[in-house]
Amino acid sequence: MQRLEDRAEYPLSLELQYDEETIDNMMCEIMARAEKRYRKLRKGQVAFSPAIQAASRTIAMYLLLKSKLRG
Repeated sequence: MQRLEDRAEYPLSLELQYDEETIDNMMCEIMARAEKRYRKLRKGQVAFSPAIQAASRTIAMYLLLKSKLRG
């Protein structure tokens, strides 16, 4: 990319345009593969579920009661 940038001039030649687009396409493909392969699920990224929501509310209620009892 640095060599390509060093060779860049206005207007950009067709050869440099092709090289830049080729590199950009390769980078996009590499990032897409990495995201697909190494995707990590984090808390809160679970699809909506009434059961999960009810359990979460119950846990929150118990935590609030526990903190209230402690003062």
